[in-house]
Amino acid sequence: MDAASKFLRAALDGDYKKARTYLVNDSTNNQMIDIYERDYNNSLPPEDKKAYKTASIRFLKETHEVDDSTTIVHYSNSHKNRPDSLKVVRLNGQWFIDLNFTFQPKDSIPQ
Repeated sequence: MDAASKFLRAALDGDYKKARTYLVNDSTNNQMIDIYERDYNNSLPPEDKKAYKTASIRFLKETHEVDDSTTIVHYSNSHKNRPDSLKVVRLNGQWFIDLNFTFQPKDSIPQ
């Protein structure tokens, strides 16, 4: 949950440099976060950026462990209040977000 929380907070704050530190480092994840960052910086109205920065993250009860190194975290944020999910995987003893599973572009940033 810690990696998910930190990743989501960084994304909601528009701090994509920090958000990248919580991602599985592969080409798909890097491409996806590039798209979210570009959309956030170039397309998101200032009032939405402000709303995301002040939004709280709500973890939902449906979160479950797939196995000892994979967890699916279900969440929403107080700005959009739309359920979504993240795949969190353990690699070399550390937890990372895997966007290959998680996000399909819906709108400008991870909700």
